[in-house]
Amino acid sequence: MNYLAHLVLSGDDPEIMTGNFMGDFLTRSQLKGKTDNFVIGYDLHMFIDKYTDADTDVDAVISLFRQKHGKYAVVIADIIFDFFLCNNWQMFYTTTLDEFMNSVYHKIETQLHLIPEKVSSLIRRMIAGNFIEKYKTLDGLHFIMQKMDQRASFSAGFVESLSIVKDNELFINDKFLTFYLKLKSATEQQLLILQSGMKS
Repeated sequence: MNYLAHLVLSGDDPEIMTGNFMGDFLTRSQLKGKTDNFVIGYDLHMFIDKYTDADTDVDAVISLFRQKHGKYAVVIADIIFDFFLCNNWQMFYTTTLDEFMNSVYHKIETQLHLIPEKVSSLIRRMIAGNFIEKYKTLDGLHFIMQKMDQRASFSAGFVESLSIVKDNELFINDKFLTFYLKLKSATEQQLLILQSGMKS
């Protein structure tokens, strides 16, 4: 799962949310001195990634991209799942996506002191660019995929993956809905376990 899913699956605590969001930017060794809730958020991120990697519905979606995009198929699936989350938002949440976006940007900004300056500068730029907004449309996904192609060490064809998304949109949407219901329930339970100090 990508940025939006990690954020919304964190609950309301700003430190947990930021720790979860930072899972791809920090290593465990960089958690020294961080608050308990920030670490809980980081651990929740790891749980979400592990759960996602093991899910058969996710693998069915990844398989659509595997032949043409190889190891980047997993990355593509992560990105497009945020698109499908945006477009199915009201099935899972009572607040609107725009309300959530405004709230989450504020919460993250209040926690940037917990993050190394190099990373916090990147997050500020992401917020200034309203990064969640990009996941709401196929045009926004095109912009994201262009950026991914620019960062890839060799031709990965991220933009080309959008033709597969368009051709299989109903299938991917069905797999996403089935998966996200499971993930949401499992993550809510895991968050309670982490907050209670228990180990899963």
